[in-house]
Amino acid sequence: MNLKRQWPILLLWLVIGAGGTWGLAATEAGKPAPPKPVVNQLSPQEQALFDGVKAGDKEKVKKLIAEGVDVNCRPAPEWETPLFVAIVYGQADMANFLIQNGADIHDGVKRITAANGFVFSLSSPANPFLIALTQRKISIPVLTSLLKAGQDVNEEYHNQITFICRRRISNGRYLKDSGGLALETMKPLDVVLCGYCLQWNTGPGGSGTHNEAAALFLMNHGADCKHTPPTHPSYLARAIRGGYHRVMNLMLEKGILKSMTAEQCSICIGTAVMTSQTDVLRTLHKLGVKFQVPTHSINSNQPPPPGWVPLINVAIQGGNLEAVPLLMDMGVKPPPNEAVSDGAVNSPLNDLVLQALWKGTSRTFYTVLKRLIQYGCDINLSDSSGKYPLGLATAYKSGDEERHLKTMKALLANRANVNGPSIKVPESVMQSLQVLTGLRARFLVPAPLALALRTKSRARVQLLLAHGADTSRKIRDVDGNLRMPSAIADELGITWFKKMVKEFKRNSQ
Repeated sequence: MNLKRQWPILLLWLVIGAGGTWGLAATEAGKPAPPKPVVNQLSPQEQALFDGVKAGDKEKVKKLIAEGVDVNCRPAPEWETPLFVAIVYGQADMANFLIQNGADIHDGVKRITAANGFVFSLSSPANPFLIALTQRKISIPVLTSLLKAGQDVNEEYHNQITFICRRRISNGRYLKDSGGLALETMKPLDVVLCGYCLQWNTGPGGSGTHNEAAALFLMNHGADCKHTPPTHPSYLARAIRGGYHRVMNLMLEKGILKSMTAEQCSICIGTAVMTSQTDVLRTLHKLGVKFQVPTHSINSNQPPPPGWVPLINVAIQGGNLEAVPLLMDMGVKPPPNEAVSDGAVNSPLNDLVLQALWKGTSRTFYTVLKRLIQYGCDINLSDSSGKYPLGLATAYKSGDEERHLKTMKALLANRANVNGPSIKVPESVMQSLQVLTGLRARFLVPAPLALALRTKSRARVQLLLAHGADTSRKIRDVDGNLRMPSAIADELGITWFKKMVKEFKRNSQ
């Protein structure tokens, strides 16, 4: 099986902690345990019943049952019964017929063989309802029949259930184990919202259409979506993570927010941001959902820095600028300046400038820029690598000169220092930093004019001079040394710089 197809499910568990881990059935040595040899204990008539179920031959199955063949027979203990076979082969009418004729809906199975040879082994028995929910094409009639026969829509699976898929070769020999998913103490709604689906042609993998349909069916038949442990992500967060908007809206209609803790609401906000679902974020914003820093990180297994989670950076880096004002209204804070200066994360302003250079400025860009500055993000702060907003806009090479100029003008209009970050460090200390590469980039920040000259862009240099760039003193160059701007221009063979400076001085008099 291709494990690359499993990344959405893996990300889901890491993001919202829905419970359970990936893993292979293993021996004490950490290697997959080889399956036991297949021993078929079916009688000829029982085998004929299985064949009739697979083929969907209702008349044949009806006749065999009338002759006394056990409807709950199986090839070996804990292997599939005819009802399980009907479910995995997509024989909805046959499954309903078997249920009506005494098939045990509470019976558990630990091994299922698919038509293409895949064999799914389970560490703990799973009943027909669970197996029906994990089919790629959900069968509403089968699920309805199971509920009518007494299946509890909120049944809890207390034992760990791990699906392991093996490709059967012949005579009980297998190629290798290919992966599985562990589910611990889950209800049917957990199973479908975790994004898990037994896809018999390609192996386990998420199927959005299947999972949304299954979740809607369960909720419309009484599944409880409100009660989850306070320390666990809510069902709403899982629906958002899967992109199941109809499920999310139904949960909101049922008043799920009233039963959720502030931390669970915050995880919903973080999930919407990390999956770039701005419409969901707007819905939560309209409903008055507020952000509170969770006790565990939203995007990793590590605890977040005290007091903030960098969701604003996530939104900006994803180009989702419309989400930033919403997030700030909901209580999400940009990273504090001290965290940026220590190199903990990128400055949100730096990320914003890069987005403008890639995609161009817009009305939203100016709105976000002003909001971040109003909040207290320092437009003249350089991070641990020496990057600062005006420097990025001046030096970055995007191939679109107009984007650079518009971004530079926006920064200068919002009080970006035309001569670069003001760092009051004695020159003697600066010289000692030459050998300390980790600190050198932080303090020896090149001036915007030096960066503009390095690009040899007349328009950028002209813009900086128009805003008062100082040409009468030495400036910090890209190598950290102090040079006169005219010396940098001469080194680069720029002949027009001195003439441009003279014209600005003459016009300013």
